[in-house]
Amino acid sequence: MSKPRFNGRFGTKSLCALALTCHATCDTALNYLWNDISGMKPLLSIFPRALSPTSNLPWAYKTWARFDLYSSRIRCINLDAHSRTLHSPTIFLRLAEKQEALLPKLQKLTIDVAFAADPSVLLLLSSPLLDELVGKRQGFVYCPSVHEGPPPGTADHVPPLGPIYPFSSFSNLRQLHKLNIETHLVDLKFLAQLSSCPRLANLRVIVTQSGKPQKRQTQIAFPSLEYLHITACVSLMPDILRLIRQGSLTSLTYRNSSDDDFSDLAYSVQAFHKELVSRFPSLPSLFLYYYVPEEHRQSLRTVIQPLHDLPKLQKIIYHGVLCLDNDAVGLRLAVSWPRIRSLHISFLLGTSPTYRILAAVAKHCPLLTDLSIPVTFPERDESLSDDGVFSHRLHTFSAFHARVDCYASVAHYLDRMFPFLVSIEGGEGWDQVESIILKACQPSRRDQLQRLRG
Repeated sequence: MSKPRFNGRFGTKSLCALALTCHATCDTALNYLWNDISGMKPLLSIFPRALSPTSNLPWAYKTWARFDLYSSRIRCINLDAHSRTLHSPTIFLRLAEKQEALLPKLQKLTIDVAFAADPSVLLLLSSPLLDELVGKRQGFVYCPSVHEGPPPGTADHVPPLGPIYPFSSFSNLRQLHKLNIETHLVDLKFLAQLSSCPRLANLRVIVTQSGKPQKRQTQIAFPSLEYLHITACVSLMPDILRLIRQGSLTSLTYRNSSDDDFSDLAYSVQAFHKELVSRFPSLPSLFLYYYVPEEHRQSLRTVIQPLHDLPKLQKIIYHGVLCLDNDAVGLRLAVSWPRIRSLHISFLLGTSPTYRILAAVAKHCPLLTDLSIPVTFPERDESLSDDGVFSHRLHTFSAFHARVDCYASVAHYLDRMFPFLVSIEGGEGWDQVESIILKACQPSRRDQLQRLRG
């Protein structure tokens, strides 16, 4: 019988050897081998090949017992596009005669959504412990890089919504905890249907602009949603946020998919940010990615201002173009987020703020350990004021593409203010600054390096 693929530390051959030769470790080895399988072939190989799937001859009791033994070991299964053609649908109809869950302990199902309504899939959806559902399409890759948002015209590369709809009416999915659909578009009506799932806490989707729900539907709220990873036009986001129970989100990742000029969407962006703050004022994690073509980068001082009213924010990534000066960072941003631990702002319009903002951030953000923001240092070698801030526990710092000229003075400045600093990145010259700082190796930094290296 063929064995399921295993990519763990010991490898398939070693585990098979343990399962066949060592009685003491047999069950453990088999549990590892069958925990995560690709396709139904390993499991269906249990049945005698001499019996045709269309045959009415009953399968022996021992065969069913062996099937139950192995099917109860499976926790994750991946059904790709080829799975649909490997087995006759009638064999799954025969399996359905058991009137029991096909994989009683299945927790994660990854399927090609092209055959989401196939009898084999419907049988697996009845698994009582199914907690995570991932919908994919073979050959489809959608993974925007860190440095740019989703490409315009995403809808041109994504198949239609149709095959997803059978999921929304399947009663067992009301117990689903995590749903990931990255290769098909969904609309607001589909989200409204999902919002009645009482246990759904983690959702990842790409939303189309069609299908705005009725007012009656918008009153339904995801009761348990905590993690939302969504790609959508920014103008839809206020309506989407109203589908979520107020105050429930703990993490939001948003990627803008609009084809319009970002400067024309500034009003929609600000409206989205205001709605976000009004519904989730205690949000701790926020990741925003706005696609901004170079020719449309405008002065956008106001779009981030609503986010200052998130006092419990602990982590933020803002990938878009902002206009921030020293006062905007030191007097407003740093003061507004006293609990911030990780702050990433990748692009700034015009002249970047100066090194003086580092002292302001260190003063008002005592928990900050990870900082990425473009800053400028003087081109001439001169004394740098630290404003009396010392021994801040910042661990990593990135100036992105900003260059630095006076390596020694910058290294001395950062070394005094951030003795725990162990990683520094930036444009031209920052590798020299990092080298000087790590060679200085203050006791606090030495301990931190040892912890990072294990």
